[in-house]
Amino acid sequence: MSEQRDCPDCGVTNGQQHTDGCDVARCLWTGMQRLSCDYWLDYTDEPENAPLVINPDDPHRCGRDTWTGRWPGDEDAARLGFWCIWSGHGWVRVEADHPDATEDLNRLVIEALWDRRARRWEPAS
Repeated sequence: MSEQRDCPDCGVTNGQQHTDGCDVARCLWTGMQRLSCDYWLDYTDEPENAPLVINPDDPHRCGRDTWTGRWPGDEDAARLGFWCIWSGHGWVRVEADHPDATEDLNRLVIEALWDRRARRWEPAS
C-alpha cells in the first residue's frame, strides 16, 4: 500500500498521535484496533516495562500510537513476507512480486505475535 499523508479516519499527519476514537489507532499492548480494546480510554501508560503476557483480569492501558503514513500492520506484513490478492471469493496468498499483491494483514494475527516492546509483529515460531 502506498503512503498516505493523513490518517484516513482522524486526519492527523505523519508523525502525529491518533486522536481519541480513531478507527485506525492501535492498542500498543495488543497490536489490535484501539477502539475495540476495552481499555482504550486509559491511554496514559506506556507498555515497555509491563510483563509480556497479557492477563485478561488485569486491565492494561493502550498507549498512544502515531500515524506513520501507512495502514497499521502493512510494514510488518511486508517485512514478514505476508502477501495476498482478492480473488473475488476470498483472499489468496501470493508472492510479493505478484502484480496485484497487497499486504496480508489477516496473517499477522494468525501467524505472528505482537511484541509490544518493539511495537511490531514478529513471527510466531
